[in-house]
Amino acid sequence: MYILANIFTMKILYIIPRFTTGGAEHLVLQYANYFRDQGHEVIVVSTVGGGELIKKFENIGIKVFSAKEKNIFRLYQNYKNIKKIKNDFQPDIIHTHVFSADFFGYFLRQGVRWISTQHNVGKEFSQLRKKILQWILPKTDQVIAVSGEVEKFCLEELKLKKNKVQKVLNGVEIEKWLNVKNDHLFTTNKMRLAIIGRIEKQKNHYYLFQALAKLTLPWQLNIYGVGSKKIELEKLAKDLKIEDKIIWQGVKDILLEIENIDIVIQPSLWEGLSLVIMETMTTGRIVVASEVAGRDLIENKQTGLLIDTNNQQNLVEVLQWIWNNKEESKKIANTAREKAKNNFGMEKNFAGVKSIYKI
Repeated sequence: MYILANIFTMKILYIIPRFTTGGAEHLVLQYANYFRDQGHEVIVVSTVGGGELIKKFENIGIKVFSAKEKNIFRLYQNYKNIKKIKNDFQPDIIHTHVFSADFFGYFLRQGVRWISTQHNVGKEFSQLRKKILQWILPKTDQVIAVSGEVEKFCLEELKLKKNKVQKVLNGVEIEKWLNVKNDHLFTTNKMRLAIIGRIEKQKNHYYLFQALAKLTLPWQLNIYGVGSKKIELEKLAKDLKIEDKIIWQGVKDILLEIENIDIVIQPSLWEGLSLVIMETMTTGRIVVASEVAGRDLIENKQTGLLIDTNNQQNLVEVLQWIWNNKEESKKIANTAREKAKNNFGMEKNFAGVKSIYKI
């Protein structure tokens, strides 16, 4: 519980696409909790669907509205419902996260301070999506970029003016992740691996499967998340004859799962600032990440290990090194945890957002 610190109340309306377990949605959960505890009124709405995080919002007393699943007939009705909520609530601030929320925010911006957070570098964005963002985001009062790379993307690809974009680095709730015990690394006869995140092209499961098929030491891979590429990946696992070493975990509370994991692999093709890596480092687990995913977070062989996603053999060699150098690997994990403890907390993030809200 955060200490009540402001002298007046503001009304904040958060808009997200869905209540799923993505990084943006978890960040909004933290914002809603924090600013509610600071004495402000908060409502969170989705534009195109529900998700498993709804209960977490409701359990901490946050009012939520879940839109119907997206289709061409529902989208306009969802917008009308959110517009009614806005008119009834009369927010001082609308804070949007991810494309469909930004699109709604553009039409709901009248009479409020509109803030948009950009969470990714947009490698998957179509030219049409970029054009739309170039059109609507200049109408915001401020765009928040969660990392230096996202800030660069906003300036160079989305053509935003420098004074429109403010970098506010992501943070995590380090206290709860520090409570995870880190004395269970390598306590079984196999390497316990995990990949955490949406099962989509960005997270690069294909590279991971192909590399693991070449790995001769004993291993097991836990896949946490859901997404459109699962069926393709199941077929790939069978073709590579590694399906018996893979456990499809779906969406679970990683906080309850992480004690049974030795190494989290994050071979992403692109990232904004990875909350998964930040949380994993805080638990004292070993992180193996692509250079783009580990950028600004990992110092190679000091607080984690970086890999080249164009080279499957590189990942094989890194995992073999970890298995053959367990004690040194544990030291890397402990150093990462200390770094996370000192640098990854939410305090600076909250302070940056408060300054943008003008609280």
